[in-house]
Amino acid sequence: MARIAVTVVAVLAVVSAAGLALAQEAVQVGMGTPVVWTADATPATTATTISIVNNPDGDPTARYQPETLEIAVGTTVIWTNIDNSIEDNLHTATSDDTVADGDFVFDSGVLDEGISYAHTFNTAGTFEYRCLFHDDMTGTVRVA
Repeated sequence: MARIAVTVVAVLAVVSAAGLALAQEAVQVGMGTPVVWTADATPATTATTISIVNNPDGDPTARYQPETLEIAVGTTVIWTNIDNSIEDNLHTATSDDTVADGDFVFDSGVLDEGISYAHTFNTAGTFEYRCLFHDDMTGTVRVA
């Protein structure tokens, strides 16, 4: 399968109790909607990471870690593929739901090893997602 991927470097402003810190993430824009990040002037942005990892028990199927995440409205979730298996380490983070025009609520496109994708959840709800390459690789983001 041929794919075109563009890797961009994005800067995300992350606010913590200690103050403003800048985190630099590589974001792959594949077959999904292009992602553009800008530094947010208002110090209200929070972010959390979901890793795509090998299963530690020797099962060749990768998984999202954590598989279920609970966050506040306005939080940015960053999926990072750290699956270093020799074969079959391409993944996606693709919502099960679509919006009115038929697009997915979020879709990372293809994430190769070491590549990240970010999505900001601005609406409360439960968002289930999966890897389009691995049917049994699923996760849930609960936004309150």
